[in-house]
Amino acid sequence: MMSALRLSPALVLAACAAAPSSTSAVIEPAPVEPTESAPRFREAYELTKTEDERARALDVHLGERWFEVRAEQLGIGVDEARARDAAMSAKQAPAIFWDEQTAIETASVWTALCNECHGGRRRLTDVRKMPPPPASWGASSGYFFGQPRRHEDMFRMIAKGGEVVNGTESDMPAWEGRLSHELTWALVYFIEYQSGGVEGNFPPSLYPATEAQDD
Repeated sequence: MMSALRLSPALVLAACAAAPSSTSAVIEPAPVEPTESAPRFREAYELTKTEDERARALDVHLGERWFEVRAEQLGIGVDEARARDAAMSAKQAPAIFWDEQTAIETASVWTALCNECHGGRRRLTDVRKMPPPPASWGASSGYFFGQPRRHEDMFRMIAKGGEVVNGTESDMPAWEGRLSHELTWALVYFIEYQSGGVEGNFPPSLYPATEAQDD
């Protein structure tokens, strides 16, 4: 998905824009019991060809559909879920955005929409084990695909698409309008964590798949 890296084909990051104020309470999501499995993720990618087909096969919730499923999970109205997301800043991650639901959705997004260009090995079980980011995360810079980048620059690249370099347009598309602010931040966190930039480890799930891993 990022134009800075090309690997091969086949996973995609709630609260307010800042820490909750005295007039707005933090909505704590209820636990989610996912039914997805790693084999299902691989099968969904292998049996479908187009981006939209992969998204449907993995039940990725793009655009307005995300607000419907997020509202149900948070126990709020769809309009409230939409307004909540719109209030999230594009320059600093919200206080809370990573939970069971966003983790599963991010893994699905990466598999259906990002792996086509970036490749890599992201197992759903690994993504579900990722802890929430530190409280100070998302307002400075991190380590992405082997190089340091500002968090807000990563958010902008996902939302607006890759930059034109020497007159050549990037293959990186703009996902604004299809990915919510919340999921965009979740994806930024997911990429940094999988790049070894959060805990300093390079997760095995990032390595290319082998026949043994697929068994």
